Amino acid sequence: MVMMGAVMVIVFMTLFSELYQDNLKDKKKILAEDYGYYLQTELILASEAKSGYKRVIDIPYDLEGFDFDLYLISSVLIINFSDAAIPFNVPKVNGQLVKGKNTIENTNNSICLNC
Repeated sequence: MVMMGAVMVIVFMTLFSELYQDNLKDKKKILAEDYGYYLQTELILASEAKSGYKRVIDIPYDLEGFDFDLYLISSVLIINFSDAAIPFNVPKVNGQLVKGKNTIENTNNSICLNC
């Protein structure tokens, strides 16, 4: 009887662990998508603004405790968590986004990051 109870506890713990991991992956994906859309919007706004536009944004070192990486390749912004990489189309820009303070400028209708 005790053995049967121990087996049931192990089965429930295994199921709970799998559900927890799935929820954690979903949470990371939602955070990455939300933050990616925010950065995408900032870059689109800068590209549509008049020459002379300048804005400073702060990119956190983690998103709610989850480490992530940013890559800007051609016109694609990629937010990478350990589980997935999520791409976002952005206007052509010069420079790179970094964690911490970033300056976005529209100079002569060219978007410059941290230049």
